[in-house]
Amino acid sequence: VQIKDSIAVLPTGITAKVRGLQVHGEEVETVRAGSRCAINLAQVAVTELRRGDVLTHPGELHPSHILDVRLKFLDTSVEPLKTRQRVLIHHATTQVLGTVTLLDSPTLEPGGEALAQLRIDRDTPLCAIPGDRFLIRGFVPQEHYGTTIGGGEVLRVQAAKLKPRNADTQALAALERADQSERLVHEISRSNHRGLSRQELGQRVGLTTDDLSDQIDELVASGELIAAAHSEGAEVLIVPAVLARLEKRTTDLLAKHPTSDGLPTAELREKLPTALPSPVFELLLAELIRRGGVEIEGGKIRPKQPKVELSPLARTIEGHFESWGLTPPRPKELASKLGNDAGQTATALSSLLRDERIVKVKPDLYVHAAAIAELQGKLEAHLDANGQITPAEWKGITGASRKYSIPLAEYFDGIKLTLRVGDVRKRRG
Repeated sequence: VQIKDSIAVLPTGITAKVRGLQVHGEEVETVRAGSRCAINLAQVAVTELRRGDVLTHPGELHPSHILDVRLKFLDTSVEPLKTRQRVLIHHATTQVLGTVTLLDSPTLEPGGEALAQLRIDRDTPLCAIPGDRFLIRGFVPQEHYGTTIGGGEVLRVQAAKLKPRNADTQALAALERADQSERLVHEISRSNHRGLSRQELGQRVGLTTDDLSDQIDELVASGELIAAAHSEGAEVLIVPAVLARLEKRTTDLLAKHPTSDGLPTAELREKLPTALPSPVFELLLAELIRRGGVEIEGGKIRPKQPKVELSPLARTIEGHFESWGLTPPRPKELASKLGNDAGQTATALSSLLRDERIVKVKPDLYVHAAAIAELQGKLEAHLDANGQITPAEWKGITGASRKYSIPLAEYFDGIKLTLRVGDVRKRRG
């Protein structure tokens, strides 16, 4: 901790700036965990702090209401420990009330050990990390030993309620023997489709993101974890089994969807688990497309359609679009201009759009893809050289009237290449 650092006081969540530090009465700039020190927190009253509160950098720790533990019951006790027995829990300098839930059997004989959960009263969560030690006390003093009846080691924090003697309890027993990498994978796995950020994972295992970074990168490289990155930079870690389940669920949904037009991606997300983070959803779509099973067009996802050869009419129409460049006739004029059936012309246009031979600039303006690509190249070169483009410069580049130049400019706004600023356009981002 250094002067001017932001500090969180847990479990209350108060945040403050470090105004001063002392070690044995001397002013210092930095202190570390284990130091006997005095910390001056700006704008925090003494009455806001309690014995046992934990100071940490924001986001590094999170209070727990349930701890999974290995519990040893002292042989000095006269009666067995019963599940759901009320106890006083001592952790570091904190004392809170809670309940012991035994996971191996309904009772624990004096001198015995068991997997258990400490369920802490709602108003007083504990800031613990795996490996921490604790004591439990009863409410009836025992001769020579006071009220201490047992203690043990924290195995897992931010735990969920477990039922005794089921698969989750067996998994907890395996966690005791796990190495650090296995523990990381376990924590990500139990977060299911919600996944965890690196910071959240650090809270679960009691390590900073810097300490975890190399281990996580190795697990991602080996395929034991998947890092789902959001387009805006956020990252969520999941296990491969979660992605496999989501892929199967998506495939099943698409198989039941009656229209070949596809399922809107927003609707698909609503049908998947409600806590699905955006990075995981984006990864799911990208993985499905990479494997070639689906395609996305116009914001809709559907099973990939078999390749259909262009009809002679479609090839003829494409040839006309190539010759028309940036100034083609409107679709409603196309059939009469070419002397074709309106329905057949519409079908031909759909196939050209599907194969990305033409581009829909707006609902009533289609332009050949090669013409759009050439125009985009000229636009990007102009923006690189000048930083912006004026309406007159744009008209000169397109060589088209306002009837075409304005929709074309708006098209590049729409694909996030340009941004209109007053009368000029600049490169977005």
